Amino acid sequence: MAVQALALLATLNATCAGIEQLGQATIEAFRQHADHQVITSFPGLGEISGARLLAEIGDDRDRFTDARALNAYAGSAPVTRASGRSTSITRRLIKNNRLAAVGFTWAFMAMTNSPSARAHYTRRRTTGDGHPSALRHLFNQMLGQLHHCLHTGETYDETKAFPIQTTNAADNYDLSEVCTPPASTPHPAATAQPGENSLPLKPTPSSPVHSYTSTPSDCSVSTHWYSSTTAPAASTSPE
Repeated sequence: MAVQALALLATLNATCAGIEQLGQATIEAFRQHADHQVITSFPGLGEISGARLLAEIGDDRDRFTDARALNAYAGSAPVTRASGRSTSITRRLIKNNRLAAVGFTWAFMAMTNSPSARAHYTRRRTTGDGHPSALRHLFNQMLGQLHHCLHTGETYDETKAFPIQTTNAADNYDLSEVCTPPASTPHPAATAQPGENSLPLKPTPSSPVHSYTSTPSDCSVSTHWYSSTTAPAASTSPE
């Protein structure tokens, strides 16, 4: 029994040493790639995770026609199905699972290290998204930004990626400062004097608060797949 345990430990030590050597070789090769500086400039992407992401998306700029195609390939863009008066929004099941796994880790680390990414995640949770859905939305946002930066050669700039912020975005994210409904226009008869109009009036409702989708012009490709409009019928959350 002791001999078997020692043999298993020797195998484990050899495996760990091989993983360490492979990781170091991956880092050295990744540092020599032309996209290294752009990819590692994003919060949450390190040497290993950046190399994994590059291995999945490749460096052929013509592979994906636009950011929408890349997001669909990664599985961060949800699937919208409409039939008659009902609309459902569900998570994408057909995707590159390896890229999706990298994206989940990337979004989690970005949320931990970037106040603006944390604010974006918090706002999604405030609007009703669960933890996985909010992380997918953050991954969807940042992957579109990465697609743009890889095409232009720009590095990540947080002020361009998340231009709408509050004074303390990480902890005290005030949704009203971002999604303030426009003031409703009162009905002309609502201000009429007594006797001028005897019909009962209902106040005109304010416009609904729309979900935020950022469209920075420099370093971000907007994610329009999480609809900013209210669905006509009950919808399924992309959990």
